[in-house]
Amino acid sequence: MRGAVLLLPLVAAVLLHAAAAAGGGNGSCERRCGSMELPYPFGFSGGCTIQLVCDVGVDDVRAAWLGGAPELGLLVRNVTPRALILNLQPDCSRLFNASVAALFSDSYAPAWGNTLVVSSCSSSEAALIKNCSSEPPDRYMKRSTSHCSANESIRCILPRTPSNTSGHHFLNRSEVLRSNCTGLVSAVSYSDAQGPSLLLGALELDWWVPGRCRCDARANCTQFPATKTRPEAFQCECPEGLQGDGFVDGTGCWEVSKSKCDRSNYLSRDCGKIVLVGLIMAGIVFGAMVMDIGCVVCHLVKRRSASIRSQQSTKRLLSEADCTVPLYSYREIERATSGFSEDQRLGTGAYGTVYAGRLSDNRLVAVKRIKHRDNAGGGLDSVMNEVKLVSSVSHRHLVRLLGCCIEQGQQILV
Repeated sequence: MRGAVLLLPLVAAVLLHAAAAAGGGNGSCERRCGSMELPYPFGFSGGCTIQLVCDVGVDDVRAAWLGGAPELGLLVRNVTPRALILNLQPDCSRLFNASVAALFSDSYAPAWGNTLVVSSCSSSEAALIKNCSSEPPDRYMKRSTSHCSANESIRCILPRTPSNTSGHHFLNRSEVLRSNCTGLVSAVSYSDAQGPSLLLGALELDWWVPGRCRCDARANCTQFPATKTRPEAFQCECPEGLQGDGFVDGTGCWEVSKSKCDRSNYLSRDCGKIVLVGLIMAGIVFGAMVMDIGCVVCHLVKRRSASIRSQQSTKRLLSEADCTVPLYSYREIERATSGFSEDQRLGTGAYGTVYAGRLSDNRLVAVKRIKHRDNAGGGLDSVMNEVKLVSSVSHRHLVRLLGCCIEQGQQILV
């Protein structure tokens, strides 16, 4: 027990160190929300490059939200090496300006392939605001806005097609805000990055890490101008055949067929931090178990040794007193009297208490528990004298002495 208590400061220090190591390379970043875990650079605390909001729903279901206001309904559907996909279900009460403010940051912005479905716009920005007449947005909007009020005019903000569609292109925040709309109802996202795809009720945000490339040596780095205010941004991606996020501050890249945690990088940040923390925790638990088992074994051995020494001492004293009564173990006496139960107490006198007992051979006996409890000095001598006296006298009004027990500070006659 003492060993386990002394181990607690060490356990706390190791856990703090492991938590810091698992947080990522740029300070403390909490990447878990219940059972959900996000890759670098996403997380749920202030130390993360891209911070999302962890929300606990009904039945402890965890969800990640964009921005500081979950009531906007900007639910994160998926995170890919290039984009953040939001689930934007139709909602005519979603505030336009607050939603647009949450969609643009120093690390992400809506890709140009998004069509924003808006309501009650008062701008003459004809270049952006169009009727939702194309298919399937028109059919989608007829189905999804049936719960909106009749006086709400549903329109679509269509981005200008860039002259060169390759690379990264984003919606212009200033142009979007100049539409002076009241609500952001929904969105339709078109992407041809991995084959043409159309997502209804979804919005795609391209994300990046500000600054110049900090990718794993085996990763591909894409440097591009993100916005006018922060021109330098980059993304990392592991080539085919390698796994990982590709970032120096993340997990880097490693071969699929090769263990990520080999001898060369077992304690480096390229090795999975979760695996490392798991090994540390397993070592701590195993060490604590070994110490606890050792303490229990030492206690049992010590108690057994003390019992053997007590029996040997008692036998020696009985031999010196020329007395041949048998010795009973304390455990046997305790079992015979049901743990010196009050229900089996026959009486109490000046020198001890008498209990009824039944030995292992089914004999009924009287057990006298003497009040003298010290094993040294006059107490033990008086017990030995009583044993010698009772065992040598035979009388019809005096019960025969069957044996005695002197263990664990107890002096007992049977």
